[in-house]
Amino acid sequence: MVRLISITGNSMSPTLRHNNLILISKRRKIVANDVVVVNTNSSGLIVKRVKSVSGDFMYLVGDNPRLESSFCNSKMSINAILGVVFMRIDINIVEFLGKKFLVPINFSLL
Repeated sequence: MVRLISITGNSMSPTLRHNNLILISKRRKIVANDVVVVNTNSSGLIVKRVKSVSGDFMYLVGDNPRLESSFCNSKMSINAILGVVFMRIDINIVEFLGKKFLVPINFSLL
């Protein structure tokens, strides 16, 4: 199954930016450098890069060296992964006749 998710925040910049859309899919094997969407109990969904995998656990990092996250370098269960990011969609928000529309301007495979 493929899911569409909107990015909020800049912890994964420059790879992913605020208001990007991403497509994710489930994958059985998670490896280092995958960009994943993780469901956390305390903060909802987060998007991070897999730093390393050890058995059923992983360590995550953000791509933006200027921003720290409490989830980075913490041991997390691989079972919390909703999916692996495989496409980024850059969008513009366009107003037309008083309504706002999302207009895709670029598609990038990750």
